[in-house]
This record gives sequence, C-alpha cells and structure tokens, in this order.
Amino acid sequence: MTVTKSDYFVNITKNICRTMLDANQNCLQSIAKNESNLGADQLSCLIDLVQPETDENCKLYLQQMELIIFSDYRLINKFMMACESNIKQLKCGRIDFDFNVHSQNNTIQCLQNHLDQLASVCHDEIIKISELQSNDIHLDKPLFLACRADREKFCANIKSGNGRIYRCLTSNIDHPDMDDDCKKKMIEREMLISKDYKISRSLEQSCKHHIKSFECRKNAKGRKQIRLSQILLCLEGAHAKGLLIVPECKAEMLLHRRFLFENYKLTPDLVSYCHRDIERFCSNVEFGAKTLHCLMKNVRPNRRRGDAHLKQRISNECERQIEDLLKEVNIAEDWRVDPILQQACQSTVNELCSNIRPGDGRILSCLADHIESARMADDCREYLHQMQYFISRNFELDTEIYEACQSDALKYCHAKSSWNSNDFDPERGPTVIGCLYRYVYQLDFKIQLQPKCIFHIKRVMKNRAASVDLLPFIEIPCIQDLAKFCSSEQ
Repeated sequence: MTVTKSDYFVNITKNICRTMLDANQNCLQSIAKNESNLGADQLSCLIDLVQPETDENCKLYLQQMELIIFSDYRLINKFMMACESNIKQLKCGRIDFDFNVHSQNNTIQCLQNHLDQLASVCHDEIIKISELQSNDIHLDKPLFLACRADREKFCANIKSGNGRIYRCLTSNIDHPDMDDDCKKKMIEREMLISKDYKISRSLEQSCKHHIKSFECRKNAKGRKQIRLSQILLCLEGAHAKGLLIVPECKAEMLLHRRFLFENYKLTPDLVSYCHRDIERFCSNVEFGAKTLHCLMKNVRPNRRRGDAHLKQRISNECERQIEDLLKEVNIAEDWRVDPILQQACQSTVNELCSNIRPGDGRILSCLADHIESARMADDCREYLHQMQYFISRNFELDTEIYEACQSDALKYCHAKSSWNSNDFDPERGPTVIGCLYRYVYQLDFKIQLQPKCIFHIKRVMKNRAASVDLLPFIEIPCIQDLAKFCSSEQ
C-alpha cells in the first residue's frame, strides 16, 4: 500500500527517469508542494508526459508501475483523496485497506459510469485516469477481461500500447462474432471519449499536429476536457477548406464518426430530444444505426390525397439533433460512416460505382446519379433518399457542392463563412441551394458563378428533381397545395 508514498520509490523513479524529470521540472515541483503524495504525484505527472521519444528504460519502468497501480484504485494516492466521498456515495467500492484487492477493479469503471454525478475534483481525476488507461488495454481491467477472447480473435497480431488494441476492437465492433460484453464495454469507453477526445490515445496521437495547427482547442476557455464533437467538427471544417490532413488522422476520424453514427446514445442531446419520437415511431427497431434511420424515415411529411393534412412526424427539436449529428460525423463526405447505407448499397456500388474511391462525397454523388437506375437495390434507394433529405437541407452537408460553390454562396447567397457554424433552423429550411440555382441562369454577366459550381448545381438539381422533398425551397412554400392536389405523386 505504501509503494507510491515511499521515499525509496521516489528515489528509484528519479534514478531511472532522471532525463525526463530534468526536462519536466514541474513534476518535481508538484512533489515539493505536497509531500504526502510524493511518488503518486510524481508517477502521475511523468506518465502523463510520456512521448514516443522518451528514454526506453524510463518508459518501460513507467509502464510496469502503471500495471501495479491500476490493479487497485487505493494505490492511486491522488485519486483516493479526490474521490473518497463519491466512492462511498455511489457505492463504488470500499475504502478499508483490508478489502480484497481483486474486487476493486470495477471501482474506477463505476465512477466512470456516473461521471455526471461526481464532484468536480473527482470528475477531473477520473478523466485523467481514463486518459492514462487509453494507452494500454491492460490498465482497464474490466474491459480487458470482457474483451480478452475478442482480442485474440481480432487483434492477435496487434502489439499492445499507444491505444492500438482499443482501436482494433473498435474497428471490429460491428462483427457478429464480437462478444456482447466486450461490445458493451467498448461503447462505455466511447461514451467517455465523447466527453474527452484525449481518452482515445490513437486519435489524440494521430491528429495532435492538426488539432494544434487548426486551433481546435481555442474556444476551450480553460476547460480541461474537450468534447470529441468539437475536435471532429474542427478537423472536418479544416478538411472542407481544402487543408491537408494526414491519412492516419483521417482514418481515426472515420472510425469515431462511424461509431457515433451507430450508437446514437453517445449523443446526449439527441437522446434527450428524440426519446419520445423513438418510443412513438421506432420502439420495435433494433438499437443502433437502424434507430437513427427509423427517425430519418419519419421526418418526411407524407401527404394525403384530398386535404392539406400531413401525417405525424418527428418533432422539429429531434430533427435538429439528427441534423447536428449528421454534421458532426460529416455523413456525406464518406458513405462508410453509415453502416446501414453501406450494407444496403454495397452491391450497387460494386456494380455502378466500382471505379470511384471513397471520400470527399464521391460515392454518395455516384449513387445519387444512379438513383433512378433499375440496377439499384430498393432498400439502397430508400436509405439513400433518407440521407439526401437531410443533405438537401444543409448546404454544408453536401461535400461536392460545398467545395465547388463555397465562395459563390458566401458572395451571393449569404452563406455562413465557417463550415462548423451551428446556426441552422430546420423549420425555416436552407435557401443556399435555391439561391445558387437562380444564379445559374442569371443573365447579368457581372454576376456569374464559377463553372465548377454551375456544373455541380445542375447535376444535383437534376438528381433531386425526381422527388420534391429533395427540393425544400419548392416543397416548403408549396406544402399545402402539394397535399391538396399532388398527394399521390412524389
């Protein structure tokens, strides 16, 4: 129990990690300020600063000490002081030191599952511990035990460390052979990542340079934790501007975007605003991306012949949350974010879009070009239409249109200057596409859209002409007359 407090331990650490301590005097200063924590504070400080270039002997020593300390929460000195009252209050373990060490493994996880109920000092400590755990699956004992068989099954050739096993398991979470307990633990882990992106070590390391250079943390206002959504929106916004993002970072972004889309419960606002609609329209639908598609299906107002009434649909607040999630995962940029769409359309893509590589909206654009083709599977057409309904209502969601027409939209149509701006009203509906379309046929030669913008506007308007609900600037003002005179037409 005294291993993290003893002077002997402190001296060992100083000897093995002298170079690292010399370069990080703050780790020594924190010890001087609080002698009761000695080794625990020193260890925590050093582990938090480990880099790939850290001395190998020091790195190995710190990894070994991590395994010892994370085997029993009582050895984490700072954590004990910060979380003692919450451990008692939430019945997450016992404080007496005669208690069985092996029974303590779930204490940290218990507190992680009640993160929103913790005192701020304990909350910050749990987040920091979660960040440290993200380096090696062995530091998260409950997840390690739940996923031990799946690790051998899917990640046998992956070396542990730097978040590699977590990443491997995450990329295989859709596999039907993954154990339900492992999947549950991985979803709980992703819930933590959604609250602090640094809990994904592989994302934090792969995108570190871009997060800094694109100033993705600039609006943090002193917050210690930055939500995953803020980082993803920032990186996607930079990509939308044509800024280069390295493949390793893009792969991490895609992995987390897909996870967020598949598990709507990782988005608390969507759960809050859509729970009644889920109970009403989707209670019998399998959890995951199918629930989201069920909500998307029920966002469209079906018209009934002979009157101006519309069938019941999801609330505007829920629609807004779906819109926000689709923006957060940048759904149109890479169709692989949506596993339901990918499964339904894979055969169609193989046949009609085999020469198109994923990314930058190319696959969705190809599918849209063939939406009337007899060779397109019916369920592919249905899921594609659900997606296009939202894309047609948000200029920023249509990747190809946005890249081709951003400057023209800003100049002539009062579009937002920032891709990740959050100003959108689903009741009002967007007007940018309709505005650009009017300028395509503008006779005033002083006002001319760029040729690439004209090309994409004509292409997308031709594709969307097949269904009026993909032309919101026509559908919205004409909705009553459409219901009265055209209810049997699409």
